[in-house]
Amino acid sequence: MNEDSGTDKFFHLNVEVRGLLEHSYRLHPQIPDELKWTSNPRIQLWDEGGGWDTPASTLTVYEPWTPETETRRIVREAVWDSDGDLKSVYKHEYVSPTIIVRDAYVSSDKYKLFMEQLSQCSISFMSNSGEGRVDDDVDVEGFAYFSADDPAAAIRLSWGLEFPDDWQGVIEIASELKSYLRSLLESQGE
Repeated sequence: MNEDSGTDKFFHLNVEVRGLLEHSYRLHPQIPDELKWTSNPRIQLWDEGGGWDTPASTLTVYEPWTPETETRRIVREAVWDSDGDLKSVYKHEYVSPTIIVRDAYVSSDKYKLFMEQLSQCSISFMSNSGEGRVDDDVDVEGFAYFSADDPAAAIRLSWGLEFPDDWQGVIEIASELKSYLRSLLESQGE
């Protein structure tokens, strides 16, 4: 039987990391259970870390099941601390992904304002320009919205350096939302 190459091990580790980041509610520490959080996110922002300047990460906003606590939301940041993991892979050692998790409560009207702004956006799903661009080592970022239904309906956008012109508004709001959520994590971490 052939032993996996370093490239194969990196690929498998990368797939495992992406799954953990996307489903960060499974990571420890557990999200506080007193509000009966759903495992379905409402909003998720991600950075795939492909440009090597930024680690792969997600910011996910979860809401509780119960109507009486609907104004309490939690944001979970999950960041892959890839330096040590990649060194182990290059040495052909198995490694469990090292993911750093931070949580903060989101209970302000500012979050609702972001949701209202996003609900007003209108975008095209396809571009008929026929032109394309290929770049190596470029960060790919994304935004996803999930309905409160179970199973949830979802809209996902993912972009690199190029994207359709009419996505600009959504991308700007997503960037502002990302900054806002990170500021909550910073202020509650003090």
